[in-house]
Amino acid sequence: MTDDATTSVKLLHPLLDTHGPGWVESRSSKPVVGVSSGLSALFVDCAEFGTRVALVTGPESRLTYSLFHLLDVLGGVWLTRASDGSLRRAVTLEPLRSPAHGLGVTEDGYPLPRDEAPSAVRLDAGRSVDPDAVPWTQLAVVTHHRARAEARLGGTLERLVEALAPGTRTLWGTTEPATAIWDRDFFTAAARSRMPSETRFHVAGGDASGPRYRGWVRVSRSDDGVVEETRIVVTGAVAPGVVADALADVAGRQQVLLATAWSMSGRADATVSAHDRVAPQPVAAVIGARSVRGMHLDVEGLVRRVGGRVLGSSRTPSVLVSFDEGPAGDAGAGAGADDGAAAAARWQRFADAVDVVGADEILAAMTPPGVRRAS
Repeated sequence: MTDDATTSVKLLHPLLDTHGPGWVESRSSKPVVGVSSGLSALFVDCAEFGTRVALVTGPESRLTYSLFHLLDVLGGVWLTRASDGSLRRAVTLEPLRSPAHGLGVTEDGYPLPRDEAPSAVRLDAGRSVDPDAVPWTQLAVVTHHRARAEARLGGTLERLVEALAPGTRTLWGTTEPATAIWDRDFFTAAARSRMPSETRFHVAGGDASGPRYRGWVRVSRSDDGVVEETRIVVTGAVAPGVVADALADVAGRQQVLLATAWSMSGRADATVSAHDRVAPQPVAAVIGARSVRGMHLDVEGLVRRVGGRVLGSSRTPSVLVSFDEGPAGDAGAGAGADDGAAAAARWQRFADAVDVVGADEILAAMTPPGVRRAS
């Protein structure tokens, strides 16, 4: 990227504070930062020029779930600056010299040597456990639709919310906070009107007690249809069996490519802190019939080794893997085990599933051929 291109982005966006070749810094002093119309426009323009964004907030600021993941998808980074001027990378808490350092480049935009680049290792110093943390269930479901006039989007979101956060009123929009009342037909029409460009819609829901979930739905064209990716985090306790059944229900109604569910803990408003201790645990996953065929996967063998059940017909099977249960006859860590043993057992089943399916095959299932990504 040239200096002229960076400068043109800067002139268009008052949200930019400093910049260099291939990178820009945007600062926010808000206690909660979301995908505002300004940030959304900034991301779009920066993506056009191949520019990466370093978002700098105070140490106590929090990001919405959507913004936290959007930064990751766009190759950006979240940094925090303390009152003494010291800079750290959020989540890992690694000390940094500058926003450019946080992005792994020099001030002139050149990649840093490996021994100077930021690490993905989390530091324990300065990390805390939020005493008010509540259980979270994080879900990611990728579905495929044929490019037909009668195709309707948003069904995955509706089924997940109905199963895991019943009674929730859903709002949606292209920025945060989402303000439009959920209407599946209007949602589908909005996505269709933006084709073939990829579109990301932000969703949120709550009830009288407060927020219940946040997330986003990304809609993209592929070689033979439309790919819909739904990612949400639901706050409050949900039994693993209920989560697994919700994924199975979606797989029975939608053409699921891949779906995963994870448990963790976080803020009741589904925002992300820069320094909380977060330890995700795998709960369940679905490999849809289309992906099973593409992988030539032995679903019966997978269930025997890891656990779960075969879904659908014998001709076009899907498979639900439950990391909380394990295979039939498994005497490993179960309901009576302590937290450490149960967590270790879940991660072992997850590792076994990845070993059977293949990491590359899992990544390929999430992005079918010809998907037109904006980033």
